[in-house]
Amino acid sequence: MKIIRRISGKIEDSLMKKNLEILLNEDIGTAYFSKDMEEDSHEYEMIAKIVDSHNLHDSIIGTKFSSQEILDSEILVFTGGRAFAYPQPESPDYLTNTYNDSCLYCGVFGEQENDFVIKKEPDLKKQKVMTLNWVFGELFAEINSYDLYFKPMGLDSRTLSLSKGGKIAEHVVQVIIPSLEKEIKMDELEFSKCPVCSRIKYIPSTIGFSPKPEIVDFNIVKTVEFFGTGHSANHKILVNHNVMRSMIEQKMAKLHQFVPCR
Repeated sequence: MKIIRRISGKIEDSLMKKNLEILLNEDIGTAYFSKDMEEDSHEYEMIAKIVDSHNLHDSIIGTKFSSQEILDSEILVFTGGRAFAYPQPESPDYLTNTYNDSCLYCGVFGEQENDFVIKKEPDLKKQKVMTLNWVFGELFAEINSYDLYFKPMGLDSRTLSLSKGGKIAEHVVQVIIPSLEKEIKMDELEFSKCPVCSRIKYIPSTIGFSPKPEIVDFNIVKTVEFFGTGHSANHKILVNHNVMRSMIEQKMAKLHQFVPCR
């Protein structure tokens, strides 16, 4: 596991530019500098010493897991297929149109009542599965992939509606993912409580492993918990080791789209 940091800032003068280029052994341009590097690298160790004196920003942007760490994990978070259908529909509002008991302030919602509505049908011949740019906790699949892969797992589906022409998508369906039966222990994660609906959502963390549920007897589930910031909230999709392997073999996903749980 490698923590990835981003060093960035405005190039203020020629001396600053020269110092950075000596440390990095590369041309960094003349206006703005930004570079991602591993936290335990010699490169980061050297540049971290001049962050304050050069008014640079130093932030953690994510975690890079080794292939073995992913392949050895019993439970993983699936971060989603290729995202389609941008931008999100504004009228009618997708949250209140799709879910009941939804809160526009924090984005938390209840049970799904209606189909998702997108402008036009996406082409999933190669990707086989997808998410939406504005909903990360739902999964959609090419209909043959659903019939051959997800349906035998006992997962139901529902139609995807198209706003253009008022039709139903012919080749894509939403995969209905059941919720985990028990909450996950989130002792170390920050959370916020909505001042309007009083429901809790956890601040997404890109540092380290994702919390592992106590219940692991499942193929694919959604967390009971919500994750998000601002006005957005989503569940996380969890899969077991075998599903992760088979999704990669079926070319539905790639290794880097899974975050191991511990």
